[in-house]
Amino acid sequence: MKKNELFIVGSYKRVQVSIEISNYRYTPALRDLRGVAWCVQLSATKQDALAKRLEQICDMENLRCDLSTLRKLCDLCANDMRHSINTLQWAAVASNKTKRSITMKLIHEVVEKEKGGAASIFEHWSSILELSKHVDAKGGIKNTRERVFVIERIAAEHGGEERFVSGLHANYMVSLPIGVIRKASSWFLFYDDMQKIIHSLQNWSVQKYASSFFVSLHLSLATHARVSIAYPQLEQTIYQKSKESEETISDVRSCGHFGRQTQRNELVLDILPYIVKIAQPPIKPMNESLYNQRELSIFNQTVSVMCDYGLTYTATMIKDQINWLFTPAIDVLTMFPLEEPKRPYLANATRQLIAHKITLTRVRLADHTPQQQSERITTNTDKIKEIIDTENQKKKKRLSAGAMKRKEQGKHSDVIFTHQDGDSNAVKKKLIGRFRIDQNTDLTSDQLVKLFENVQEIRGVLQIWNSQLTFVSFTKNIKSITGDPLENVLSIVNNTKMTAVNLSSLLYSNGKLEIRNNQNLNLQKTCSAIHDVYFNYRVITGNSFDCGCEIHGIFKWPQVASFPENCIVLYGDLVLEEAPPPFKVLYRLSSLTKLYGFLRVRNTNLETLGFLQNLEAIESGPEAEYTIHIESNHYLRRLDLIKLQSIKSRNTDSIVRIDDEFCVDPAFVQLLAQSKMKEIQDYHVKTFCEADKINNPSIYCRGKLSAVNDRCNRYIGDILYINNDISDYNDIQNYTKVPAADIRKIQQFEMVFGSILIEGSTLKNVSLPNLREIYQVSDASYDIGYGFKNSVGYKAVMKFRRNDFLENISFPNLNVAYQNMYFLHNANLTKDETLCQTLANQIANVSVIGIDAEYDCRSYLP
Repeated sequence: MKKNELFIVGSYKRVQVSIEISNYRYTPALRDLRGVAWCVQLSATKQDALAKRLEQICDMENLRCDLSTLRKLCDLCANDMRHSINTLQWAAVASNKTKRSITMKLIHEVVEKEKGGAASIFEHWSSILELSKHVDAKGGIKNTRERVFVIERIAAEHGGEERFVSGLHANYMVSLPIGVIRKASSWFLFYDDMQKIIHSLQNWSVQKYASSFFVSLHLSLATHARVSIAYPQLEQTIYQKSKESEETISDVRSCGHFGRQTQRNELVLDILPYIVKIAQPPIKPMNESLYNQRELSIFNQTVSVMCDYGLTYTATMIKDQINWLFTPAIDVLTMFPLEEPKRPYLANATRQLIAHKITLTRVRLADHTPQQQSERITTNTDKIKEIIDTENQKKKKRLSAGAMKRKEQGKHSDVIFTHQDGDSNAVKKKLIGRFRIDQNTDLTSDQLVKLFENVQEIRGVLQIWNSQLTFVSFTKNIKSITGDPLENVLSIVNNTKMTAVNLSSLLYSNGKLEIRNNQNLNLQKTCSAIHDVYFNYRVITGNSFDCGCEIHGIFKWPQVASFPENCIVLYGDLVLEEAPPPFKVLYRLSSLTKLYGFLRVRNTNLETLGFLQNLEAIESGPEAEYTIHIESNHYLRRLDLIKLQSIKSRNTDSIVRIDDEFCVDPAFVQLLAQSKMKEIQDYHVKTFCEADKINNPSIYCRGKLSAVNDRCNRYIGDILYINNDISDYNDIQNYTKVPAADIRKIQQFEMVFGSILIEGSTLKNVSLPNLREIYQVSDASYDIGYGFKNSVGYKAVMKFRRNDFLENISFPNLNVAYQNMYFLHNANLTKDETLCQTLANQIANVSVIGIDAEYDCRSYLP
């Protein structure tokens, strides 16, 4: 422990700084200190540097020891500085007594006498799992008998520690044969049974077999390879989650009126899971005054329920984005986390609106005395109704005769007052005009707050330029700013002292946002509101925190020479045309995870889009014609968008156009089908990539059906049973043979990336009970001789033609068919609207369902 005095300039104070050095980061002595101290984990000491330092010590102390011996000493002491110096001291004492030089044999004797010296729990874990920790003086592995003695000593030291066994269990899954790991797992079961006997039956006689567990584990698992040891975190994680759950239940029972009257089990199992769904109604994020009667009823009901159980939404920063989450976190308590959640998620703007309403409701309820609450009101819902009725009565009393008449006739008009003397009573909900606050404005921040306290809508422009304001809070009640769509309706520029802006109530704006060159302005708490209202109609730069980075114009050299590194969220359209920037600049996009704009790659010489390898989501704006546009890239062979999980657009008419010939990953085709784009265009032939070019290829199979594994459920390739002699109207002489074994193989598939074509067969019934999704990216074709090919059909994922005996066809679990299905000239197959309706109701993303020429199912498609 080292203590130094630190003098703080400007405060005239002296504080005492303590520096503690510890080999073992998780020692119990540091448990209380870690919570308040700055813990710095230093890199491991290099053996050569430590050996040379020990050599200098030997020269100064006149000790005879060569460098190779010192290196061996460092190795035996695990390169621990204090342990090495301590061992060298004992070796020096022994050499002085016998008057001999320090040799490797003497070093081994000293280490053995110290019984491992300052070996930590990590070294003991390594001793059980690694053979390299059991080396003799000649560098060879010790025999089994000697290693068993060492393991027994470790067992005697740590045998009663559950933490030590947990560490072995967390690190024993090394790269060994599965049989060895299975055998080691049986020894862990043996240890669990032994502990069960000790703790449940209080029978301590089996404790003598504890050492056999450690010895057997070492003999089974010890390897020459280095094992990366990690501290076990499972128990700590379980304890932390349990504590958080207890705190959540306690908060619900203490804050809510109904929660304190309910048993814990009923609250967790029967009530809170349903409240999570009730508190997220399917209503749009808009101004409360724009809701219809039904939506307003749902909104008020949600606020009422959340008030009754003491719930609300609180703004939380997650991955550089503000999200409004449950407080207390009942969704974390009652719901299992899903990688691809299918549950409805309420928009942040709506959550913010509900939280604001809850806050206002709680403030109003706090004005009632406890006596009034006990005598007249029993629940928060009744309180809300009483407050609303009271407010309505007050409004009726204030209305004049003319106002009452206009109200009865349904005529309302806004009244605009001209601001003269700064009285907030003269400024009502709506303002019209251009408003600028700059260096010549003589109003203080408090005066501005009072002036704008009733303003909820501005029709025009609000500019804050070169002002001396530090915190812009007078905008907190503004819900709408509308003006010229081509103009910056809200502009905040060159305010050197400004640190924060409050836009918490803003819900709508039809213009652009400009926030530039405010050096101290931190927009971190405003990012969510800016994103929801303005999306990428914004220019935000030169501030302390800018809510992501931006791009305006083509991503082209030298215009993008200053594009920042480590950009995670990008606002703007990413356009790559003709000659792309140098790879050093292009790969600055490798850190990008979210793109709020469209992606266009056209007329480039790129071979891959691998520089966007971390891109997870693309969302284009309301005016984007394309969300993804890839065209005329003659060298492009694959996309390599391996982490892309979401493709969306705020324009319902936006499409994806991929007009290049290259191979695509099946996962990318699935994503396109799930993107709900109105239309997906591509005019060149594409294929599914081979196994060496697919992300996660082990989950797919391809090739002949007879060679496909029985466990395969995702097949890549066309399944074609054809007969070149078959026409639509002539009699069939030779029917197509479809082996029963192949049908069984097709029936096991859940996903098919290709086409299924069966024509001219004798099949009577076709049932594919497991098929859930089928995709096609090109026109499947087959040879008909003389160098000619016949197409299955335009983007046909499925085609049944001239199967004269076919009476029934069913796909009970088919949900996605991307893109077209054809059923042609099957004489006994039902050809009516019933089949159209059935197929159209259960299948999504299908473009055409054709049943002969006279029946077209497109009118039934959504």
